[in-house]
Amino acid sequence: MSYVIFSIDNEDDPFSMRTFMNYIDMVRSRAKTSNLIPCVGSYKGQKENAFMWSLKDFNAHIRGSIFVTRQESILHVASGNKMEAELEYLDDAATFRMFIGCMHQVCKEEALVSHAYTYRPDLNMYWVAKHGNPDGSYRRSKEAFQ
Repeated sequence: MSYVIFSIDNEDDPFSMRTFMNYIDMVRSRAKTSNLIPCVGSYKGQKENAFMWSLKDFNAHIRGSIFVTRQESILHVASGNKMEAELEYLDDAATFRMFIGCMHQVCKEEALVSHAYTYRPDLNMYWVAKHGNPDGSYRRSKEAFQ
């Protein structure tokens, strides 16, 4: 299964966030979906609320909706052990994908100085997409930022 990490338009507006969460609750009550995982992210240095959902559910319930019309891109993450990551730019004219590496688990200190990161509060883990082998990335990150 592949996943998408995304933010919504006006995510800092409480009304927009409530509307989105109400929509998700309605979708869950009507369709069998995977769990929507709330995350904290940063993209281009801007902290944001983010969500991780299966690509299948994102395509069925979010893609093209009013919630993501102004989003520049979404992050695709493959479910394999290397968790390959691609940015999909959401443009009206064409869809463009760019491979940006694999998801590496890193220490908080590295994540916070990165251009972009995802924090999963449910796992208390920080992730960044970068090139190279992600095996042992947390240990290397911890050593580099001590």
